[in-house]
Amino acid sequence: MSSLPSSSPAGITYADIYIRVSSDEQAAFGDSIRNQEELGRRYIDSHDDIVLNKVYIDDGVSGQKLDRDELQRMLDEDVKTGKVQLILFQRLDRWFRNLRHYLNTQAILEKHGVSWVAIEQPQFETKTAFGRMFVAQSMMIAELEAQTGAERVRSVFRSKIANGEVVSGKVPIGYMIKDKHLVLNPETAHIPADIFSFYISSGSLNRTVRRLYDVHGIVLSIQGLKVMLKNETYIGKKRDNTAFCEPCVSQEVFDAVQRNLSKNIKSNQRYPYIFSGLLVCATCHYKMAGRHINVSSSRGYRYRYYAYECSHFKRTKKTTKACDNGGEIREVRIEEYLLTHLRDEISAYISDYQSRIVKASNQAGKQRAAIEKRIRRLLDLYLAEGISLDNYKLEKARLTAQLESLPAEEEVKEKDFSHLRAILDSDFESAYVEMTNEEKREFWRSFVSEIRISKSHGRTRDYQIIFL
Repeated sequence: MSSLPSSSPAGITYADIYIRVSSDEQAAFGDSIRNQEELGRRYIDSHDDIVLNKVYIDDGVSGQKLDRDELQRMLDEDVKTGKVQLILFQRLDRWFRNLRHYLNTQAILEKHGVSWVAIEQPQFETKTAFGRMFVAQSMMIAELEAQTGAERVRSVFRSKIANGEVVSGKVPIGYMIKDKHLVLNPETAHIPADIFSFYISSGSLNRTVRRLYDVHGIVLSIQGLKVMLKNETYIGKKRDNTAFCEPCVSQEVFDAVQRNLSKNIKSNQRYPYIFSGLLVCATCHYKMAGRHINVSSSRGYRYRYYAYECSHFKRTKKTTKACDNGGEIREVRIEEYLLTHLRDEISAYISDYQSRIVKASNQAGKQRAAIEKRIRRLLDLYLAEGISLDNYKLEKARLTAQLESLPAEEEVKEKDFSHLRAILDSDFESAYVEMTNEEKREFWRSFVSEIRISKSHGRTRDYQIIFL
């Protein structure tokens, strides 16, 4: 444990709790976010002189990864500004598994007088040269274990694939597992060929997703469909093994699908901004442009993050000041908001649309009933000889024209929400973590027209999602 520094007035030490968990570790060892947070809070509760400042969570991030958004935010917002004097985490491997990154970060902490505590490993300390050496050696061992463990897993996988054996329980559509090998499922083997062929003929991922649901009863997101269409298992290939299993589609069909998928993909940007073209300033209605921000310190530590800002504000801020929606918005923050609120936004959109449909239908029904009643009264008036036949025909024609101008019943029925409902029914949050930036772009564009972002109020902005 690192020694506690001299803290803020009245002998109080302000502390951040740092949590890191990757999905595989959480499943295997129970290192859940909740467990780590409860451990940190119990530690604080047991020390009268320590007060919690904030909790930072890097979820699904490897300990060897150098770029961690929440860790960097903690360093920028709390450590470098002197808001905290202590960082708490569960164990050293929750902190880092990369020696170089640890040493760089430790230099920042020491510069700003911040210490840390590995709650379950009190033997670690950085007060003495021996203690610092012990921590560094432990970090080297943890890094070595992570790398060799990953290599062992990869070696096992290579052996299995070379022998045509499956490496997980996830089975592609059209297949089933028999004696550790993938074999065609007689009940579903026809589906991949149909879907590949339909996508070639239609050229539309949206329509192919709908066909998969309407014809085969399978719910799949746009991203899930792209993963399926890119899966070389369907041509019998798995990595270097070209005879891994029996193919479902021909090489020619598979290649044609890959050509279709690669169309209209722009590669002139070094970094593929996820929301380029989707974000709109809610103040001036101009597009928000992507940009990168480089951050460095006197010790040479440097990192880059990607963000967006209103292009109109940027052009006019020194002249007409036509827009006051300034300040960049980190890409990762936009992702966090959307992934957190997407289910509620979709549900609210569908509910609101259905309410408007019911209202419109009721209104049209009332208008139709009123006109039909007037036509019946007109007939009664003619039969009672209250009007002439010519006047009856003329007025009836006018009322009939009004009746025909009202929307027909089928025109006010619910629009097709099958794609949005398919997203709600899917585990898109888990799939999103595995997507590349290009795949994330395709995911959002498959059902979002634009995202309007308001002026910042402190650290808060409002988002309005406009669905296709």
